[in-house]
Amino acid sequence: MQSNADFKRHLFTVSKVLETVLHYEQHPGDLHHLLTERIKFSKDRGYSQASGILYWLHLRDKTKWGRQQTGLRQLEEGIFYGDMKINGRKSLLLFQFDKDKGNLIIDVFRGFYPSHKGILDKILKTHPYLF
Repeated sequence: MQSNADFKRHLFTVSKVLETVLHYEQHPGDLHHLLTERIKFSKDRGYSQASGILYWLHLRDKTKWGRQQTGLRQLEEGIFYGDMKINGRKSLLLFQFDKDKGNLIIDVFRGFYPSHKGILDKILKTHPYLF
C-alpha cells in the first residue's frame, strides 16, 4: 500500500541511560525541526488512564524537559507508534529502536493521522522500517 502521507525521518543516538529513563540526541547532520535535538523516554508508571503505553516521549526546550508528548504503543519488538500535535494538527509518529536501544529512528508524519483504524493498521504494517 502506498500512503499519500510523507514523513520526515529523524535519527537519534542514546546519550544517557538511567533505570527508568533513556535520553537521546539527534544526529548533527540530520537536524529536522519537527522534534527537539534532545528527547527522552520514561517508562510508564501507571499514573495515566491510557492503556497499552510502555514509554512516554518528552521533548527538551532550551532549559528544561517538557510534559510528556505521547505514549508509545508497541507493535512488535523495538517498534512503537504514537501521535502528537504539531502546529495544531495531530501527527503520526513511528519509533524504531535497534536491539540494544543505542540508536533510534522516529518517522514523523507531520499533520497526518489516519481517521480510520484500518488505514492506520495498513500504514503500520507496510511502513519501510530499517531495524
